[in-house]
Order: sequence, then C-alpha cells, then structure tokens
Amino acid sequence: MSIFLTSATTSGDSIDRYAFGIRLGYYRYAFVSNSQIISFDYFYSMKAIITGASSGIGQAIARQLASEGWQIATATRHEESISVIKSDLTKRHPQHIEPIVMKADLSEPSALETFLSIIELSWDCPDLIICNVGIFSPDTPSTLKIEELQHQIEINAFSAIRMCNHYVPKFKEAQKGMIIFTGTILNLEPRTEAASYTLSKGLLNSYAIMLADELRSSKIRVSRIQPGSVSTPTWGTEPVPHENFVQPEDIAIGVSWMVNLPKTTWVEELIIRPTDKNW
Repeated sequence: MSIFLTSATTSGDSIDRYAFGIRLGYYRYAFVSNSQIISFDYFYSMKAIITGASSGIGQAIARQLASEGWQIATATRHEESISVIKSDLTKRHPQHIEPIVMKADLSEPSALETFLSIIELSWDCPDLIICNVGIFSPDTPSTLKIEELQHQIEINAFSAIRMCNHYVPKFKEAQKGMIIFTGTILNLEPRTEAASYTLSKGLLNSYAIMLADELRSSKIRVSRIQPGSVSTPTWGTEPVPHENFVQPEDIAIGVSWMVNLPKTTWVEELIIRPTDKNW
C-alpha cells in the first residue's frame, strides 16, 4: 500500500486542486478534500509472458495471474485456440483486458522472434516470464532416437533459453524482473522410461540454476518449479488416478505466492508432488 498525490480534475478552492489517495495492488483510489471518491481507475498492470498456456499447467497459471490483474501474452500452435484463450483470460481479468495471443511454434527461432516483436508493439518489457512449454514422449536410454531427443531439447529447453537471452539484458538494465521455469520431478529422480524428456528438462534445469546465480546480484529472481505427477492432458487415455495427482491449479497458486513475495525474497526451487507415494 502507498499514498500518492496527483492533480485533480475538479475545481474549487486550492486544496481541491489535488487528489490524495491510497494505492492498493493494481488500483488507485483518489480522494478530494471532502473525502469523497472522485476516481477509480486501472492505473498499472504487471505483464507476464507465459508459454504453453493453452492447457494444463500453463493454462492454470495464466488464469490465476489474469484474475489477479496481470496482462498476459502467450502463443499457441493451434489457430482455433486463439479466440478461446483470449475469451477465457479476458473474462477473468478484473478490467477485462484482452491478452496478447498469437499462433506460433516457439521451437522455431523465427516464430519466437515474431512473437516477441508482436509483444513489443504493446509492451516495453514484461515483468515476469514463465517458461512452461514442453512436450513428452516415452523412450529409454537404449532406444531413444537422436532426432526425437533433439526435438524435445528444442522445445523443452532451447525455446526458453532463446527467450531469456532476449529479455535478460532488458531485465539487467531495469534491475528487476522474474523468470520461472517449469521443470519436473525427474530433475531430482531421473526416470529410465522417459529418457529424452529427462535429458531435455535436465538441460533446462542446469541452465536455470546457473542463470539464477548470475542474475541474483542484479535483483532478478529466477525460480524453478519441479512438479510430480500432474493431472494434465499429457497422460492421454492412460488409466491413471487423476484425482490423486497434483492439479494444475495447485501449481498456479504456488506461482501466485512466489511472484507476490517481497522483491527481497527469492524462492529458488518449489517441489510439489502428490501425497500418494506411488506417483
């Protein structure tokens, strides 16, 4: 909360030439000398880029932050999802601000460059980047195909690294900003049956650890989320106990907590998993 002084639009005696108010979160309440509210306006909104926000964890995070007043930018590989995402996030935003959503495969450097260019037509620089996009396909160390490993590394790691390379200089100049990487519990407990996925996410995890160490002195917070089994469409038709899994909304609540902590506080790693030890 903060107190502010600004020019008033009303006329009257000298004291009424100014409005005094209280700033709470994203909103401004302005008062004149007779203690009546003369304005209530949306004055500032934090901005977040969230990749992989069309479903699952990313979708839940985007919905949570939009409901808290954040402006959201995201991309989807499916043209038909654009209007759905826009409508969903707009209605959840307190001021019904429409998100930036475009069709792009962020594993392609040219598509990522176009996506960031579109964002910068509206925003100077985001306050938060959530690198969440990812794909999974099962394989083992002895059966993995190099082409599939390269594909997963491109999407699960390189797309995030390229985005960070673009924005980190801006964050450093501003001496502020936050980056969150969605990892996996496999960074702590490698799974033989998910070899390519484990390797690709392990690369991103190592990058995130080093980036956090580099940027900490610049007041830029870099955090990692390591989820266990999460109820997402990734499971397909596999008969698994979704009701016992971590829900995407649980992770979104964790993200909200992380980003709303004082800027002097840094959550290095958030591990969240089901209480069911079988998963």
